Amino acid sequence: MNVGKQAISFGMGIDLLDWILTTGYAKVISGAFVAILVLNNVMVPLFMWKGKAIRRFMHGTWLARLHNKTKSVGEVA
Repeated sequence: MNVGKQAISFGMGIDLLDWILTTGYAKVISGAFVAILVLNNVMVPLFMWKGKAIRRFMHGTWLARLHNKTKSVGEVA
């Protein structure tokens, strides 16, 4: 999630002012919002269909082990 947000921030920040000046503020912001919304909504059925399998798979990855090592007191795994 964080990588996606950072990629969007970076991608929009590079030439955002030039892009706004050439196409207009409303088109840029609404276009970016719609693109993110569509991408999010396309992923929803995938997670509804295979969410449990994805969670089971991710449970054994290095990222899950890293999280278990670094979690705070009182935090649930």
